[in-house]
Amino acid sequence: QNHIMLYRRFFGVKFKQTGLEKGRLRIKLEDAPSIYLNANADIHKTVESELKMVSMRNLTANIPTGDNQHLTENVKVEVFWEETPGAEEKTIISSSITFKRNYTHSIALTNIEHIGTPSDIGIEVESGEMGEDIEQDIPCNEIMPNRSSNNKHYTNIVHK
Repeated sequence: QNHIMLYRRFFGVKFKQTGLEKGRLRIKLEDAPSIYLNANADIHKTVESELKMVSMRNLTANIPTGDNQHLTENVKVEVFWEETPGAEEKTIISSSITFKRNYTHSIALTNIEHIGTPSDIGIEVESGEMGEDIEQDIPCNEIMPNRSSNNKHYTNIVHK
């Protein structure tokens, strides 16, 4: 039997904000579709996006082995504020965040109520391991025939 190790090359991300009084935020991760967060009439209520799976750009890097070894990628994150529909967007955050393969990252935009003031808008990142979710993964431990010869060879595909 031949063994082939296949690895997921993506990370999960969702954004949340509390305190945006008007307009909406457009969040742009490098090379990914924009994510939008709208204001809420109750500024104390947290508004969050759905969890998005983002493919890592480097698909050929070796996967580090050992404790606390993770494949990571730095991604540029920009947040734009549109005060009213059709108004010109203002950049409120331009930063780089390190994402880990097979981790979900919950990113809170802090001090959002200070938009338009000299105070800084901040970013807080929480992350956790994805675990095994059949909806997010490809089948595990499949055995497939290897049809490259007339002899019966099998390839055991293990996904991580």
